[in-house]
Amino acid sequence: MPFTGDDADEIIHNIVHEEPIYPPSLTPEIYNIITQLLTKTPYRRLGSDINGAEDVKKSDFFEGLDWEALKKKEVQPPFVPHIKVPEICTEGIALEPPDITLPLLNETKMALKELDYPVCSESSETET
Repeated sequence: MPFTGDDADEIIHNIVHEEPIYPPSLTPEIYNIITQLLTKTPYRRLGSDINGAEDVKKSDFFEGLDWEALKKKEVQPPFVPHIKVPEICTEGIALEPPDITLPLLNETKMALKELDYPVCSESSETET
């Protein structure tokens, strides 16, 4: 965490008034983009200028990234986490949600049925 504290109030105070703590292992590109994005003065923050996100995209951190390919979801992620979820948590409650498809479908049908009414009736047509 870039900001630390003993409680939420101290952390918020540190976010507003102190500089974050960065690990020394950061590369210059990572350090630069983080510090530019976390600049406390909003109008000096990276991406807040007239060019907006284009300034962020042009930073050294994103050098060589094909933004069009990313937009088309053609870029392979550099890391895909392998997450194992236990079938039952420690309290014995199943982690998978119950199958609510049918009740939800029925509720949706009922809600839509309540909205199904004629736009105008014969009596309103003859009155106008």
